[in-house]
Amino acid sequence: MTIILALCGLVVATGFAQVPTTATDTPDTPLPPPVTTASGADARTGFHYGALTITPELDLSVFYDSNPTYTGGSTGSNRSSRSVIGFKMQPMLDFVLNGGSWIANARAWMTHDYYPGNIDPTYRDTIEKNHYGESIGVNWTTPHDTHYSLTEFFEYQQRNDPVWAPSSGGTGGGPGGTVNNSWGDRYSFAVGSAMDTRLSEKSSMNLGVSFSDVWYSNPALYGWQDLGGTLGFRRQLTARTDLLLDFGTDAQWSDGSAGRSQSYRALVGLGTQPDAISTYRISAGFMGYDFNNGSNTAYAMTYSVSGNWRLSQRLSATLNGSANFQPSETSQNSYTIVDTLAGGLNYLVSSRLTTSAGVVLRHEAWANRDPLYAQQRRDNELDIYTRANYQFHRYASVFVGADISGDASTLSPATYNRLFLEAGVKLRF
Repeated sequence: MTIILALCGLVVATGFAQVPTTATDTPDTPLPPPVTTASGADARTGFHYGALTITPELDLSVFYDSNPTYTGGSTGSNRSSRSVIGFKMQPMLDFVLNGGSWIANARAWMTHDYYPGNIDPTYRDTIEKNHYGESIGVNWTTPHDTHYSLTEFFEYQQRNDPVWAPSSGGTGGGPGGTVNNSWGDRYSFAVGSAMDTRLSEKSSMNLGVSFSDVWYSNPALYGWQDLGGTLGFRRQLTARTDLLLDFGTDAQWSDGSAGRSQSYRALVGLGTQPDAISTYRISAGFMGYDFNNGSNTAYAMTYSVSGNWRLSQRLSATLNGSANFQPSETSQNSYTIVDTLAGGLNYLVSSRLTTSAGVVLRHEAWANRDPLYAQQRRDNELDIYTRANYQFHRYASVFVGADISGDASTLSPATYNRLFLEAGVKLRF
């Protein structure tokens, strides 16, 4: 859930043409987002060495997971996994280097989940799960008011959810034509750069280029690569509102198809900054997709939404959304359309107590019929979360959280419901 929010923000902040998300992305741990903003270090915490600030953090928690393998049903291969109570440890390290006209941020994190006993002996004797990753962001501004940014992001997810993909009978899978119920450990990498420069008193232009790569250790899943570029223009209409015109294109290569795919899009919209803190952008348009050397061509509407609002001195809101074509990670010679919309609220109850809540909607539609179930797959994922954090010491706070998620899929094995509850302590030095 938090990964989706972070990646939506990454697209807007860096000019990334397209950042891949997982085919069934409902992580159970709030992983840190990529560092892409030019915010400074928190003066209340961290070790300061001149312009460099290093801030270590450690989260320790206990959790209840009603469905750790993200499966549904009650009998046979589609039965729901048993609920568990587990323990989580998440160390993290933040770096901020402030050079005046430029600032560099870096973050490294690891999450280790421990499940006492087997999650589900039907699949694998798994009692632990690891996530780890790092991100780097550099932002600087020239005296002529031109803004540059560079970003890099890597993440590994050891996933407990079984992969509902037909096996070809190769290494790591079951007999040909059967469903491969192995885990889809996922690696993702992204790098990008962006430039925003003023053309005149009321006009500006931005350029972006990016490369991303997704790969799996499971041969039943198909990684893919994306090389993309963006070009955007902004024209001031009023003191606080701009007209936006954006173009983008992506070249994609998939392990599940032999040829290259090409996507392209054009959007028009508005951007505004009603106050010093609030800002939002809303654009809509059309996109096209030439899949696998043009063997299949598709067209659809697309949109891009991003916003941060200060509703009051205590209440703020965020909204992010996008629609893209991408190769399928579970089916050979197929692609999907992915729509994502995520919104959240943050409320400062007091100087010590903060609360947050949000919802993530994700729709994914496959172009081809599923080869095993002979029907077209549609996934509709919903994730509702809430969290409260109470700081009882300068370096320590306690937190509680709840996450209700599910997927209503046209393929019954992919349908699931899940409740995740967590309570713990956060130490930030």
